[in-house]
Amino acid sequence: MGFVRFGYAQTVLLEQHVDEDTTHENYGPNLQHYLYTTFGYGFLAGKSEKSGIPVKYGSAGEVILGGKYKRRLNDVFSLGLGMNYSTTFFPLKQDSSKIYPDKVLHDKERFTFNNLGGDIFARINFDKRRGNVIGSYIDIVGYIDWVFLTKYSTKDKNLSGVFSKAQKVTNIGLVTTHNFNYGTSIKLGYKSLALVVKYRISNMFISRYEIPEFPRFMFGIEIGTIN
Repeated sequence: MGFVRFGYAQTVLLEQHVDEDTTHENYGPNLQHYLYTTFGYGFLAGKSEKSGIPVKYGSAGEVILGGKYKRRLNDVFSLGLGMNYSTTFFPLKQDSSKIYPDKVLHDKERFTFNNLGGDIFARINFDKRRGNVIGSYIDIVGYIDWVFLTKYSTKDKNLSGVFSKAQKVTNIGLVTTHNFNYGTSIKLGYKSLALVVKYRISNMFISRYEIPEFPRFMFGIEIGTIN
């Protein structure tokens, strides 16, 4: 009789946990739906298409903060959407090669673009039997950014010495730039870390102003808040 009662109690215990175990079966890093946030930093790379707007490599780049939704299709393929805020900045070298926006040399000179953007990506995972984790993957991404704020600023020593030691001038709302930028990127990732190569297809400046384009490539890293 004791063995019969023990077996019955075991059966009831398993039945009680079935619903509890499957409550969140569709949400997780390697399940049907998943949401996570990302932080990225990129460095400008490549050459300008024309001379006249020399960029300070190593200082020029992009900071980006965003959120992602991933929809798993099977063990290998997923699709996803993203939204983000980014700041792209282009400090200029101060030498004789600078002709835009003028030939005047400053202590510091910089273009800044503030963007709200969205992207769509296709993900290929390399490890089928990874369990409920992101694992290793490659993303193929298409993106578009709305440039909601543009700034051009210069900073120089205040030679008069009146009130301050430096003088900064900022122009907001540049009329020479497009309102939207778009392009593509490839991400090679493992768990929460990804290496990113980004390429801007669109022109930043309106063609009739004949302003040299900034380099189109960015290389950087992306860190995700992935469990």
